Amino acid sequence: MEPNFEVWLSNNRGMVAGSHRKGHNVFTNTGRDWLRYLISYKGIGPDLTNPLGADDPHETGRIRWIGVGDGIQAAHADVVGLANPLQVNASDWWKPLPAPVFVTETALRYQVSFGPAEIPAGGNISEFALTKGDGPTTPAATDPDHSILFYMTIPPLGPKAGNTLTLRWELRF
Repeated sequence: MEPNFEVWLSNNRGMVAGSHRKGHNVFTNTGRDWLRYLISYKGIGPDLTNPLGADDPHETGRIRWIGVGDGIQAAHADVVGLANPLQVNASDWWKPLPAPVFVTETALRYQVSFGPAEIPAGGNISEFALTKGDGPTTPAATDPDHSILFYMTIPPLGPKAGNTLTLRWELRF
């Protein structure tokens, strides 16, 4: 299976030697459950009591946030959260994702960078997660409504002060 995830550290001289990691993510059971609700409706047809109109979707949340951690757990479909989340700044556990790039008719890619102030300089990063959101409100680290949809674990990557962590996460259908 071709890798759909890669991450690396860089600084003003380019990519930090030995920091490039690649792999393939896990689509969690929570993510599969979310997808079945995302593509379906609770009700279809005239419903004047529904503020959304005639068609009433089960789910409106989209992939919106990324989290990182330094925990260790097996990457499998039953994963429901980061083993040990890291804060991405003084108050937030999740970083908003930019709009995706549609790289083919069946794939999209998120690319996001964490600046030196967003990841603890001395920590090892070994896990990543995508979660959903309905808007700009940042979810709490342990908010059960923000269980992870996609999960990735890598051999620990130890960022050093002044480096930027960049990742590309491609979702293929």
